[in-house]
Amino acid sequence: MILNSITEQHLLTLHGQRKFKFDGVVWINMTIEYLDSKRLSGLSTDIKPRNIQANSIFVETDTGSRLWFPGSHDSMYEYFQALTSVQTSHFVEWFSGSGLSTIWTTGGSGGSSSMSDAIDGGLAIATSTTNNSTQYIHFNDKRHYDYQDSVVIAVQKISTSPASFITGLIRSASGISNALLAAGVDLMGIGRGETGNYAIYTADGSTQSGTTSSVASDTEYHTFKGVMGSSNNLFYLDGVLEVTKTTNLCSTDGLQPFSAIRTGTTAVKTLNISFLECYNTSVSINSSLYEILSALTQVTGQRVVEQFQGNNIDTTRWTTTGIGTATTKDEINGGVEIASSNTATSVAFNSKRQYDNSNSVFISVFKRNTSGQGITHVGLVDTANTLGGNYSIAEDATNQTYKRLQTRDNSTTSSTNSTIAVDLAYHVYKVDLSASDNKLYIDGVLEVTKTTNLPTGKLMPELGTDRSAVGVANGMQTTYFEAYNKLAISSWYNSVYEMFNPLTTVAKSHFWEWFDGNNIDTTRWTQTLVGSSSGAMNDAVDGGFQITSGAVSGNRAEYDFNNKRQHDYQNSEFICVMKANSTSSIFIRCGFLDDVLASFANGAYWRFDTNTSIYYNLATQGSATDSDVTADTNYHSFKGTVTSSDFKGYIDGVLKVTISTNLPTAKYQPHIDVGTRTSSAKTGNFTYFEAYNT
Repeated sequence: MILNSITEQHLLTLHGQRKFKFDGVVWINMTIEYLDSKRLSGLSTDIKPRNIQANSIFVETDTGSRLWFPGSHDSMYEYFQALTSVQTSHFVEWFSGSGLSTIWTTGGSGGSSSMSDAIDGGLAIATSTTNNSTQYIHFNDKRHYDYQDSVVIAVQKISTSPASFITGLIRSASGISNALLAAGVDLMGIGRGETGNYAIYTADGSTQSGTTSSVASDTEYHTFKGVMGSSNNLFYLDGVLEVTKTTNLCSTDGLQPFSAIRTGTTAVKTLNISFLECYNTSVSINSSLYEILSALTQVTGQRVVEQFQGNNIDTTRWTTTGIGTATTKDEINGGVEIASSNTATSVAFNSKRQYDNSNSVFISVFKRNTSGQGITHVGLVDTANTLGGNYSIAEDATNQTYKRLQTRDNSTTSSTNSTIAVDLAYHVYKVDLSASDNKLYIDGVLEVTKTTNLPTGKLMPELGTDRSAVGVANGMQTTYFEAYNKLAISSWYNSVYEMFNPLTTVAKSHFWEWFDGNNIDTTRWTQTLVGSSSGAMNDAVDGGFQITSGAVSGNRAEYDFNNKRQHDYQNSEFICVMKANSTSSIFIRCGFLDDVLASFANGAYWRFDTNTSIYYNLATQGSATDSDVTADTNYHSFKGTVTSSDFKGYIDGVLKVTISTNLPTAKYQPHIDVGTRTSSAKTGNFTYFEAYNT
């Protein structure tokens, strides 16, 4: 059970037993105490309420931990800022999967940057054996971050000393050299020199300098946080402020994330980085994502969050094994379908096994989608597509009566049934792996506690399907997968899933895009170009993704999900941050469409089109209504909420338009575009897009 509200009068004492009243039901032996308007206490095993005041504190009486409640929101956007504020550039990378995302550019002198096959291994950036050689990753001079208002959080470690490493924000990728940092760069970085203590490094375009902390370097993971201000740069290590640096601060605006390591010998040195988050703070931000899921005083473990949205499955993260297919579906809440007619097929992390067999969790929404002789599963395994070795999986199979938890200890396989019959419906599956047992929860209810044949080695995510009769078609669909290694101290939300949904609720299609990095994610977004139009990441602070039309009237560039239409025309919302860079002879759009603009029949979107109005207006395929906001060249947050009865549009958090006629009648997909109404090119920028079914 997830408690959705708590007030003082809900707490009762009856016949000496502790009671909790919720929605008319009295629950016995709840230990939660309501201390005052923003303080609660209870056991670490108690289910935390969701609809209480943001910034409330829950004190775990058995552990002494104090958990901070960041609020409960439908959108990722609102966890960081109210819709009345325009969100600035923000980026999160967990470094988990088969390979490194294409938003990164790699470089160096003969080394490598690849995902590690180790628990909490993240990305391994390794030098060559050449003395003083360097290896690094960066955003290829797509510089979205503010030199006086930005934050970097990284979880990183080095394999052995001596080696120097640095992670942070830098002006030019060419500033990373075999000296680690070349002369004449602008940067703020956190790491360590060849020997000695952890330190913060800054450079102002002419002079570099570093200030060491009081903490000696080692080969363990630590949480590094750097805060850039106009008068100083701050360095926090594991949540403790270690250095305030005021000299040689970065002097040029426009920075990009980077991480680099240099060897001081002829031996290979490796930097492992498992988390990186960057964001601008020119507009106040409530929290980092790191701090929603963990305190800075503890090192977060490996995590992956997959929403299965867009044109295609992310093939840099997921590797398909077998003769079947893995494709995103063109249906509401369709997710990705894994299908095979003749043998087993799975998608997994290509033997990059970063999850702890005795201290991890996975959460997935999936269903078997064929009634034939099908066997489907999600979970953590050590070998793709074989179900050999070690694993822990949740399974739904037609040759069984009930859904079950199946485990293997590298030699023996066994299963324990739940009480939930096999079916063709989506369910929420959570498996909690510990050294003593594996627990299976289905739709938030503990169904199985299994203590035998538990996995004994490191694991990776896998989604798989098989058949129990040769030649019989079989398939599964999944809309969400998350896995993470557990922390010593829990948070109010231990999973990203629970930030938006209790585990008793099957999550619907949801995705968010920060438009950061070297390139747009082409596995998610598909472009349609008219004339010499184009799109590319913009090299400017808060530049996001910039679309440029051709120089002929009617030229435009559109980006959508290639008709993988998973959003509900009667129950969906979108949030977009965009700006037009001109107020003459331009059109710019964000929202939902069912097809490219030339042929769409259903849509719900915000637009500015100088052919029709000087205002931003809310539009469907058959209706358009002006807001009272005159279009300009500034960023704004645009939100659309679609129901069966109306389409509401908000600008900067304020309701501006409600349309109740000519509403969409079919599924649709996220869409952005920019075009020109004259013989000169026009541009528009997008820094954020989020869409979800309600």
